[in-house]
Amino acid sequence: MSAVIRKGLGSFFAFATGYSAIHSNTVPDYSPRGLDEQKQSALDSIRQSSEYKALQANSNFHGSAYSLSIPSSYRQNHVAQGVLYGQNYFEIDPLVYVNENDGELVAFYHIGDKLTDQTGKLHHGVLGLLLDEALCFCGFPKLPHKRGVTGKLTLDYEDSVCAGQTVVLKAKVTEHQGRKAVIDGHIETLDQGNVLAKGRCVLVEPKWFKYVDWFDLFRQ
Repeated sequence: MSAVIRKGLGSFFAFATGYSAIHSNTVPDYSPRGLDEQKQSALDSIRQSSEYKALQANSNFHGSAYSLSIPSSYRQNHVAQGVLYGQNYFEIDPLVYVNENDGELVAFYHIGDKLTDQTGKLHHGVLGLLLDEALCFCGFPKLPHKRGVTGKLTLDYEDSVCAGQTVVLKAKVTEHQGRKAVIDGHIETLDQGNVLAKGRCVLVEPKWFKYVDWFDLFRQ
């Protein structure tokens, strides 16, 4: 057996093992937190903003609450709709707007105080997860089977994110060819537009994804 075949089979079986573990009976049942836990004042602030109104008026973008794009059984695997969603965490069901033709995404989040350190600043690890998830989500439509994995992620932290802030994540596909897409993005404050962090994601669709496209894991 060649090294290439062994490597491909190894990747596939690693994926299959992880998939089976996630869905086995040994994993406790996950119940998504109710949407009634959202912070209404944060939602009202977003909906009154010029940023939100411009997206609503732009026919190139379609948007919804993030939970509507994720099957409930998979929400625990997503940053802002899983274990980090709820009162004092990510305090709203993120509002996500996507322009698939141009490869653009705009998402709104609200930061609770349990996501911050002792100084009241958002942990950089949480910010990195948020950027990774959103940049990938932005790039998926440009891949042959609409799914992929992070090949490389670079982050630059420009300023602190504080508890109680409403932030906007903006992402755009800057390159795409075949099974690869490059997505650039940043997070800024809703009120002043101050850039808090920047990120670049190289998104790759493994060759073997086409052989497991029938898994419901690869569908919205």
